[in-house]
Amino acid sequence: MRLFLQFLSLNSLNSFPTISFFKFSSVGEIELVDIVRNESSLFFFKIPENFSIDDDHQWSLHVKQVYPRIDNSTEIGECDQSQISVSDGDQSNTFKIPSFWLNNEKDVILEAVQKKMKICPEKKLSADSTLEVYMKTQSSSKITLQIDVILEQIWEEPTILDESIKHKEVLSVSQPVIKFFNTSSLQSSLKTFDYLLLSVSSSSDSPCICSLLSLQEPRCPIFDTIGMIKRYKRNW
Repeated sequence: MRLFLQFLSLNSLNSFPTISFFKFSSVGEIELVDIVRNESSLFFFKIPENFSIDDDHQWSLHVKQVYPRIDNSTEIGECDQSQISVSDGDQSNTFKIPSFWLNNEKDVILEAVQKKMKICPEKKLSADSTLEVYMKTQSSSKITLQIDVILEQIWEEPTILDESIKHKEVLSVSQPVIKFFNTSSLQSSLKTFDYLLLSVSSSSDSPCICSLLSLQEPRCPIFDTIGMIKRYKRNW
């Protein structure tokens, strides 16, 4: 994947308004940053020189609000949100934390103070690839965010168990599960070339919350929200 930004330039900074702090960081380093109204921050995450990227990899981002802490007693009107914009040069994504889900009576039924996401690269990552993370808020009080960027392999290696391929994952409103499988590799591992049967089930102790399963073509971008899945309808 090629990046339009390799070195910091004035033109790059002008694309993000009111930047008060910027920093070059490295994949695998956990960063803590304070933001407040009119004081935003911009991080550039680069790939370490000793990291091997012979196989196809993708960015994995985890952003969490660590201060102020939010619990069940927090009123939605008392909570200021932070806006996070993520760009790899080819595509960008924007989200807010904390996130709230309301019922018809406007009561909070779900909340999330963190966001985990995978950024599917349109081009293969290289040693010069950079991920930009821009953060801002309208809060008059300090908000502290924790940022963690790692690299993960894109394609899943099948593991056979009882003549099937099984995966167990933790799914939440802030952490969608995204898997890339090569169907030819699966069929070869299972020694079948007729068809593949997909079965999904939740554990008995899981909360009673509806989940959505979307089978998409293995290409970018990934549609990981209900709104995007319904809008673009790129499902199998």
